[in-house]
Amino acid sequence: CGRCPSFPGIHCSSPDTKMQIRKSNLRTPLMTDTKQQAVDTRRRWWMFAVVAFVLGWTCPPPFDAWETTIEASTGLRLASSGELSEDGSSEDLAVHKPPSNTYNAWCPKAECEGTEICEPCKRRFLIIISTGRAASTSLTWTMDALPGLRMSGENLNLLGRVRDMLKPIEMDKNYKRGDGKKNHAWGRNHVPTWACAAQSIIEASNPPMLDEDGYSAYDAPEDIIGFKTIRFLDGLEKFQDKYMVEFVKEKFPCSRIIVNYRSDVDKQAESQSSAAGFDEEIDVAELKKTNKRLLEVAEMFGEQAWVLDKDQWTTNVTKINEVVGWLGFNKACYFKELLELNTQENY
Repeated sequence: CGRCPSFPGIHCSSPDTKMQIRKSNLRTPLMTDTKQQAVDTRRRWWMFAVVAFVLGWTCPPPFDAWETTIEASTGLRLASSGELSEDGSSEDLAVHKPPSNTYNAWCPKAECEGTEICEPCKRRFLIIISTGRAASTSLTWTMDALPGLRMSGENLNLLGRVRDMLKPIEMDKNYKRGDGKKNHAWGRNHVPTWACAAQSIIEASNPPMLDEDGYSAYDAPEDIIGFKTIRFLDGLEKFQDKYMVEFVKEKFPCSRIIVNYRSDVDKQAESQSSAAGFDEEIDVAELKKTNKRLLEVAEMFGEQAWVLDKDQWTTNVTKINEVVGWLGFNKACYFKELLELNTQENY
């Protein structure tokens, strides 16, 4: 369905409305061209008037997304000190937003081939790559508590599935031959990059929250889109790890990576053997190999990655706050304590 041109993200017309518009464009049978043109002209003017009227009633005025959303949903405002004020009486109030989205700040070494319709470096991503039973769920929702960081949990290795879908298309010789050509069996307009297609799939898997009317509760172009996966290495031989890293760098150039593992593999094996979805007998040697591969993946990402050891950050909140600072948030967003999601108790 359509969008209000002045307010991106706010949907205005329903499929039923568009169907009516399509039907009104059908030529009336048994009319001369002159009469048909006159009818079509009148219809277009009436359609224009109706659409203009509908848009005037259904498109809300622009608003400061963060302040309006926070105040409307909680009645609270975020003070610059990091404390919540119910009456807004603080003299120095400032709603905390995501860190500034500048190439130099978040992805200084990113190389992007962009166009007016696709600018891969404008969308930021945070990917948590973890082993199983290493507090990755708690880590995910801890990150989600930061303003403007929209996290999601496991997604059946969606990242790998997107790569498996796009790579055969990009590498196919027939598809390449038709790029930018007309009157060709494989022809199409030139596709400078598939990065925005990959990003759109990931973003669509965890859209902004909707209000009760089905509209986006806030405009979210500055949001950092994030997810966690314990399946990053699934289906890959060790020598293929670098190809997956290259895919992330290419399709998500303005991304940051948290590699999370558990150094105490004996306790990890014990935890996995008693959890659903894991084998009852866990090979500790295999866990060590997985940890080694993940640390090598972190090295491949270089400055783009941050390594966390579950056995350290769950006992020392400073380890998490170092990540918060690395992500560009100020000290007002630092955590005082951490919650274990599975037990709802503090670490």
